[in-house]
Amino acid sequence: MKGEIRGVYIHIPFCKYICSYCDFNKFYIQRQPVDKYIDCLTDEINSMEKVENIETIYIGGGTPSALNDEQLHRLLSVLRKKIPQQLREFTFEANPDDITAGKAQHLAQLGINRVSLGVQSFNDAQLLTINRRHTALQAREAIDIVHQAGIDNLSIDLMFGLPQQTLSDWQWELQQAFSLDIQHLSAYALTYEEGTPLYYDRAKGKVKECDEETSLAMFRLLTESAQEVGFEQYEI
Repeated sequence: MKGEIRGVYIHIPFCKYICSYCDFNKFYIQRQPVDKYIDCLTDEINSMEKVENIETIYIGGGTPSALNDEQLHRLLSVLRKKIPQQLREFTFEANPDDITAGKAQHLAQLGINRVSLGVQSFNDAQLLTINRRHTALQAREAIDIVHQAGIDNLSIDLMFGLPQQTLSDWQWELQQAFSLDIQHLSAYALTYEEGTPLYYDRAKGKVKECDEETSLAMFRLLTESAQEVGFEQYEI
């Protein structure tokens, strides 16, 4: 790679489960050549030039936390060896149910200083609707575990406009989020992407899409509520 690089994104396209709304590049991790993929990534990382200006690394997916400890160690160790300078942010995406005390400590030891948790909802029924495999309790526990491992910068994802979700439901979700020790919130409206299971469920009448007016009201409530608790909006 040539030219000045300030940020690096690394994609891990493997998942233990496939969420019904997701249209990102992803594959069931079972029987996939995960180790070979890690080998290819480490080869590419080692070929990088001019890494002294890199300030941020973001490992996303897919589900990076689906990797086992040995795979994580190989990938993150090569990154830290190639880019030894202190990073402003070294972010790792994770599913709440993958976070254990051991894994969180391992991530911290390997230089991760920011974790992005795919919470999506604190409502267990809604989580089942979109085929998320964790519970609301696991999400809260994961946040505590990450902080206990010494990673103080924590972001969570939340979705609004979920099937049958009301404005009061969304207000409750935001109250749950802002009651927790988080430093960043990524909140976005559910979209029914063609080819996803949720898209076909809507076509078959199995789920009902949130109407546009309600979704817009949810967005307004989001921006107002976030501002009230000191969050600064920087992206739409």
